[in-house]
This record gives sequence, structure tokens and C-alpha cells, in this order.
Amino acid sequence: MKEEKVESEYKYNEFKEKMKKDFFDDNAKRLLVPMVNMFFTFFVFNMVFCFFEYGKATPLVLADILFSMYLGSITYMFLLGIFGRTLATTIVYNVLACTLMFINKLKIMYVGEPIYFSDVKFLVNLVDLSKLAFGNMSFKTILVPLFPTFIMAVWTLLMIFLNWRYRSKLSVKSRVILLVATCIAFLVLAHPTRLFKEYMNENIYKIDDYEDFNSYVDNKSYYYYYGFASGMYGNYLNKFFFEPLDYDEEKVNEALNGANIKSTGEYGNPNIILWLSESFFDIQNLEGVEFYEDPIPNFHEYLKIGKPINVLSPSYGGASENVAFELLTGGNMKYFPNGYIPIMSLYDSEESSKIPSIVQELRNNKYKTSYIFGKDYYNSKKAYMNMGFDNYVDLSKEYGEPTDKIITEEVIKLLDKKDRQFITVASYEAHMPYNHNKYRDYDVLVKSSSFTIEEIETIKTYGEAIHRADEQLKVLYEYIQTIEEPTIIIFIPDHLPYLYTSNNKDIMKNYILREDGKENYFKKYNNKGVLLANYDVDFSKIPDYLGADQLLNTIVQQTEVELGPYYDYLYSNIDLYAGMNRFVLIEKDGDVFLEDKKSKKIEKVDYIRRDMQYKLFLSK
Repeated sequence: MKEEKVESEYKYNEFKEKMKKDFFDDNAKRLLVPMVNMFFTFFVFNMVFCFFEYGKATPLVLADILFSMYLGSITYMFLLGIFGRTLATTIVYNVLACTLMFINKLKIMYVGEPIYFSDVKFLVNLVDLSKLAFGNMSFKTILVPLFPTFIMAVWTLLMIFLNWRYRSKLSVKSRVILLVATCIAFLVLAHPTRLFKEYMNENIYKIDDYEDFNSYVDNKSYYYYYGFASGMYGNYLNKFFFEPLDYDEEKVNEALNGANIKSTGEYGNPNIILWLSESFFDIQNLEGVEFYEDPIPNFHEYLKIGKPINVLSPSYGGASENVAFELLTGGNMKYFPNGYIPIMSLYDSEESSKIPSIVQELRNNKYKTSYIFGKDYYNSKKAYMNMGFDNYVDLSKEYGEPTDKIITEEVIKLLDKKDRQFITVASYEAHMPYNHNKYRDYDVLVKSSSFTIEEIETIKTYGEAIHRADEQLKVLYEYIQTIEEPTIIIFIPDHLPYLYTSNNKDIMKNYILREDGKENYFKKYNNKGVLLANYDVDFSKIPDYLGADQLLNTIVQQTEVELGPYYDYLYSNIDLYAGMNRFVLIEKDGDVFLEDKKSKKIEKVDYIRRDMQYKLFLSK
């Protein structure tokens, strides 16, 4: 009897342990499967997006991955709170992901930009979407968005299969808790505070680590760098600006009302060509290299007959649109967060036409305004049209990688129309990369150098690129000498080149890092250009040194164009300081100071300009 009792107790305990194990395993799987779904669906989505758009994996760091998982998890839990069943939630959640993949690829195909939160109308209007997808597309074209969608569909089926086997149902209490918690989370994300945005920029988007030469150039690459979900939210977050802590609108209004500068009219109403020459730099200033001949002889000749100008750029090696922003609006990038690109976020609606713009001022004075791109990486047609341009041309649509020769021909066509023209050019000839096989024939050859073979090839290719840009400067200058209409050419680089090697070594550091402190910053951001004209113009009133935000304004102030009080205020401060970026400020005679060493008087003006930019550019 005793043995039977022991055996009975043993079997009971064995059965009990088995039940516990089966119960634990079953419930663990019921918990694990939804967790895998809600955490990793957006991660898989991002991997598919990156592969089909860039052919390589995402470069995400841990913070980006965790934030993307967080966004995915609160979305899943919100749906779980609504449906109360893991299977139904899984189906809806993953079908939404598939739909988003298809529509996102569709939008990229048509406009070159990914989905934004502001595209809700595009997402919900299924009738228009069907017309777009099936009415205007061939069968082969439809396959393009179907491929990445198919991969997401496979993931969806896997998740549905697992959830079918380990499906579960939530109590009403649990659903209410989930709905309340996720709604609070969405509210925090939808209405970010100042502290929240600062935390996100510092820890998720790491704007302090931003480098101009390695910047994203459009929202698609922004999504690539930060992850689709994280990038989508970052794009949304970028639209939020907060009033400066010590904002004083009264002083701003006082400054604007007190600025009343009468244009001299000395230059008349000339055609104005603002030529942003991509990465143009006198490579002979790079220590350790010698050429057989001067790569840019025309530029050096024009420095003697025209007006040499040193322009303080807000960027180095990239982010050309930020340079254009300063030139065309008078805004200064130092008042925006590091890494912010106004053209991508600030000019996305017709309301942005109310933002100050020299382009708009010129158009109001009967100028025809045109922007000619060699290649518009930023897909910025809408932004520049809102800024005030009548005409936008992206020559890469027709020529792929257009030379400066093609761009010059386009400029001449506009000048032949005899209208009063303001033409902005963003050239492409000297754009990176500088591979040794970029050109078939080379006129520029390196005579001697202390660099490696790879570095010499990079330098030679870059030298050939600026040589060809230099030739077209001569063509344009000689052309304007043949026309009667008074014309001014503002030929300036957008920024210094980023001459990198296969191991990402920046050859330009051999030029920049020759001095200490402020001199380093000045050499890194100073760009030498030239002002030219086909009529008698006294350029002596234009300082030798100017910030990009002051250059065009200063020249237009000498014409008959009447500018608004904002531009009068900027011009009134040139004698105090001529230019400033995040690191240095320059006076018009070339004296350089570290930005954090500015005088009390300049600091006062700096605060007014910051508040003025908030009032005129952001508060609207």
C-alpha cells in the first residue's frame, strides 16, 4: 500500500509538472509571437525599404532601432486595444504595413519622395489611388512596388500563421488599459514639447554628430539613415519650432520699423546671374601638389578685372541647399538646429510664400526668376516655386549628369529672351565622387605630389572638374559682353569640396588643418568667388568679406529694387559684422572671431536676428 501511494503521488506530481510546463510553454508562445510581430515588423519593413531603394542594409544604430520598435509596438498595442484579439490585430497591423510599403514605393516612383504623416489624404483616398496605380501605369511599372510588397506579404503570412496557432483574447479591462496608454503615447508624439524635441534630437537623431558632406539630401535618404518609422517621425518633428526662451517681439518690431534704407539705384536694374559653382576651390592651395598648368586660369584672370569676394558658407563639403537658402532669403542656418534643411521642411506649402525671399522681391520688381539645377538631389521644385521662382529646371531629368557646358547654354537661352532676368544656377560639374574614370580625357595633370596614388587620382579628377567649370565661366562672361542688357555675374562656390578616398580620408584636411582655432574654421567655411559685369559697375561698395546671408542682399541694395524692412535691417548691420555661422564671424575687412567670442554689441544684434528669423520664418 505504501509503495502504491508513493507511485500515485509520483504520477500526480509528474502530471502536475507536465501541465505547468505545457501551460507555461503555451502562454509563453502566446506572449512571444505578438511581441515578435509588434517589435520586428517595422524593422523588417525598414530592411526591405533600404534594400529596394539603396541595394544595401540600413546603417541604423541601437537608438534608431529601439525607437522604431517603440513606434511599432504602440501601434500594435493600440490596434490590440481596439480588436481585443491577437489574430485580428496581427492581420490588420501587417496588412497596413504591406499597404504602406506599396503606396510608399508608388509615391517614390512618381515624386521621388517617401510617405509623410501629412499624406493622410493620399492614403485614404482609395479611388484616386486606384486610378493612379492602375490607370496611369503599365503592368511592368506596377511590378516595381509589388516586389517589396510581396516580401512584406510573406512576413505577414508568417505572422498570421504563428498567431493562428497561439492566438489569444484580451479582457475588456486589459483593452481599456492598452487604449488609454497608447493614446497618451500618441499624444506625446503628436504634440512634442521643447524638452521632448531636444531630447529626441540629442539622443535619437544625434544632430550634433551631423556632417554637411555626409548629410541626407532628401527625405528618402533621411528615412534610410534613421529608419523608416523613426525617419518618418523625425520629418514630422522637424516641423515643430518653439519660441526662443527670451523672445522679445517688441525689439524685433522696433528693429524692423527703424530699418529704412533707400536703395542707391547705382547699378540700375541689371540681369543678375547667381552661379553656385559646385565645390569650386583653387586646388593649387592644397599643400603637397603641383600641376603642369593652372587648372583655373580664367578665374584667376577675372579676379584681376572683377571683384574678388570671400563668402562665409554655412556648410562644408555638402548641404548645398542650405547655402542657397541663406543667399536667397537672408536667413541664417545658425538659428536652426544642426542638420536641419529648410528647403525640405519649411517650404512644403503655399503658406511658405509669406516667408521673406529676395527672389520674391525681385519678381515683384518685374524680374523673371529662374532656378537651373545640374542635378536637384533634394527634389525641391515645389519649395523653390513657393519661394518665388517662376521657372525651375532640373537638367538631370534630360541629361543624367549635365556638364557646366549644358548649364551655360541653358542660361544663355534665358538671357536671349531679353526679359529682366534673375537666374540662380546650382552647377554639377565638380560634384563628388571624384573617381579616376570620371572623364575620358584629362587636360589637368599632376606634376608632382606628396600624396598617395589614390589621392593623386582624386585630386587630378577634381582638378579636371573645376577646369571645365572654369572654361564655362569664360564662355558665360564673354557672352554677356555681346549683349546690351546690363548683367552681373555672381560666381561663387557653394562650399569647399569633400575630397575623400576609399577609406574615407578627407584630403582637404591637408588644407584646412594648417592653423589653429578660428583660422581653421575660417578656412573650412570661406569660399572665394568673383563678381563680374558687362557694364561700368563700381563694386567697391561690396565688402571683400560677406556671409552667404548678406551677399545677394548687399548687391541688390545697390540696384533700383526696393527691398523690404527685413533686408534693410540686415544690410544696416554690415559695418558691425559681415557674416556669421555657427563657428565664426567675420568683419567686412576680413577680421575673424570665434562665434562665442563676439562682442556685447554684436551679441545684442545676434539675439534680435534670431528672434526676427523666428517671427518671419517660423511663427507663420
